[in-house]
Amino acid sequence: MAKEYWLKCDKIGPGMFPSERTFYVTDGNRRSYSGFLWEGEVDEKNRLIKVHIVMERTDGMTAFVNNPSWAFCGPSAILVTKDQLVEKEVPD
Repeated sequence: MAKEYWLKCDKIGPGMFPSERTFYVTDGNRRSYSGFLWEGEVDEKNRLIKVHIVMERTDGMTAFVNNPSWAFCGPSAILVTKDQLVEKEVPD
């Protein structure tokens, strides 16, 4: 089984287009970010957005995550704590 990583968000709402969602998230340093993602990369019910782990820090406590779809709205990656991430198993 492959793994997907999802980031807990503060809020998820409608986007500018019907297939888009707006997300609001606070990083591990308590900075707030917002952006837009395609609805297929959003779990609106559980307030999660799909992310990719770019780099895990050696202390194992934090990771840099990104989603290429949000690059135009802010930084290419943000630093989050491990408890902000949800791991889901998906079929290969």
